[in-house]
Amino acid sequence: MRILIAPDSYKGSLTARQAADCIARAAARIWPEAQIDCLPLADGGEGTAAILTDVCRGRMVPCRAEDPLGRLINTEYGLLPDQTAVIEMASASGLMLLGDTERKPLTASTTGTGQLIADALRRGCRKIILTIGGSATNDGGMGALHALGVRFLDGGHETLSPQPENLLKIHRIDLNQLLPEAHDLSLTILCDVSNPLLGPAGATAVYGPQKGVDTLSAPVLEQGLTHLADCLVSAGCPDMRDLPGAGAAGGLGFGLCSVLNGTLSPGLPVILDYIGFSDRLAQADLVVTGEGQLDHQSLQGKVVGGLAEQCRLMNRPMVVLPGSLSDETTPLYEAGIAAIMPLSHRAQPLDQLLDQAAARLEDAAIRMFALILTGLQLNLAESDEHPASE
Repeated sequence: MRILIAPDSYKGSLTARQAADCIARAAARIWPEAQIDCLPLADGGEGTAAILTDVCRGRMVPCRAEDPLGRLINTEYGLLPDQTAVIEMASASGLMLLGDTERKPLTASTTGTGQLIADALRRGCRKIILTIGGSATNDGGMGALHALGVRFLDGGHETLSPQPENLLKIHRIDLNQLLPEAHDLSLTILCDVSNPLLGPAGATAVYGPQKGVDTLSAPVLEQGLTHLADCLVSAGCPDMRDLPGAGAAGGLGFGLCSVLNGTLSPGLPVILDYIGFSDRLAQADLVVTGEGQLDHQSLQGKVVGGLAEQCRLMNRPMVVLPGSLSDETTPLYEAGIAAIMPLSHRAQPLDQLLDQAAARLEDAAIRMFALILTGLQLNLAESDEHPASE
């Protein structure tokens, strides 16, 4: 029996690596002769850099960068053996870096994300995978582009500070000082939404409120992003304002695609392709995965949904060990999931579930592997009792 163990993280309790180790221990206990392949996964959100770096045997690179409000912080990004950098926007420009009273959308900037990209370029990276979830910014990528050498000039030809409150002051955009290394960059931006930059489905209207955007700042930011798009076109850049996904992360993808010719792509397919998932799946008899909450959203760009589709296409059974389970399971089974065994079958305080996650996951995996083994033994016994006729 060859078992591919490929869980997502159980947010708030277990990393994907910790979850994979728990399931692997259970498999070894019940099925000592099994061949186990551990492959912790992420869908392009939080933890993607660490996961890809771990799986590909790269290393994390420490780096100093500015947080959304311009304070220097210690952060890091992944560097893979082929010199691909894996950068998480949230590690420098994320909402998680701010307190509830620090959400200031008119001043929050993506400068720190640009500094991470610049650091990777100076280290010789010419391929970058950038995840853009969890942003605290609504600047259209102005800060990131500034950190890469782009200059935003006012009517007096003075360089503007790269803050969204200055977007409407832009008179001209100077691309001549863009880092030379950036001209040869292959940039893949992982994005699982299709919002345009502007309008009722755009960056400010949809994602702004969670970043502190209110009725006073919303029109300023919307007008500022519109002006930024116009100025980039005047500077010779393609018009990317209607590109699906341009409105994600406050328009960061819009700005980087406009200037650096970046590509927006759903996260999970890029990750699965990069780590050669299909080849590893072809070698497996059984796939085991899991995540914190299993529901209908798990089928929409998440690890469980992506793996279910891959397993269905390659005719491999997949079982899921979720922390908790929604009441409606029919769509999950219809998507190709063979079996579901949640960690808990009764309501308990959330803090208890989080504290006991590792023990509960290992216990659920033991029960699941024992049931599968029993089923195989029964099938074998039935075959012995009723051998096929010659």
